Amino acid sequence: MTPAKYRGMRKRGELAQARRQIDGALVKAMANALRNQILAILGERKGSAIGLSEELGADYWQVNYEIEVLRKAKLIKKVGERKRRGATEVFYEATARAYLDPSVWPKVADPIKPGLRASLFQNLLVDAATAIYEETYDSHENAHMSWSPLIVDEKGWQELMAVLYRALEEVLAIHETSGERLITADEEGISCTVSILGYPSAVKKRKVGLPSDAEELVDLFSPQADDDPQSDGNPGQKGKKKGTKRRERQSRQAKRKSDD
Repeated sequence: MTPAKYRGMRKRGELAQARRQIDGALVKAMANALRNQILAILGERKGSAIGLSEELGADYWQVNYEIEVLRKAKLIKKVGERKRRGATEVFYEATARAYLDPSVWPKVADPIKPGLRASLFQNLLVDAATAIYEETYDSHENAHMSWSPLIVDEKGWQELMAVLYRALEEVLAIHETSGERLITADEEGISCTVSILGYPSAVKKRKVGLPSDAEELVDLFSPQADDDPQSDGNPGQKGKKKGTKRRERQSRQAKRKSDD
């Protein structure tokens, strides 16, 4: 093995180790609702304990404590400070996003997963509901909201998840390049949120297509009974044919039950 190749392998190992440490700290951060909110905000912009406590309506000392936890976990870093009312106001920004690498999530203990999901989802709901209530949701052109229940096979599920993760990576890249342009132009930006969900629905598995007893519906709506020329002008004959149809349906249903 050449020295260059050895150094490259060592570097990749160090990066992987750092990634695992960050993901472990992120799991801890996301398990706390207030800490989760702070991390999400600092991922969007710089902030201080004073500003965050005012924005979130939380106790200053509690916010300050959670910031210290995030700082020690290396999820946020100090980026500046200023004098305010005789005290020093320290500003931070996030070093990691409020999501886990797909390869790490399976390693999270199962009892912890629902709490992490619930904490993040609560923040999502509060953020979206506030935007609707404050009438900012549609204040900018092309705001989006969609809900798409689907039935897919295993391959389709994997393809859907790949699409969502690619979209997330593109969203984060856009955020970075937008920040660079805003800094260069010394302009204010649009504060916005992108939420991505993809999950198995809380219903039993379903087949695609008509249910097994759908032929009964076909009979009911078939034009044959009404359009049969032999029954025209003869209500008694039409009623007789409908009775026959009903008996045939009942016979088919009984046969299916016996087969099951």
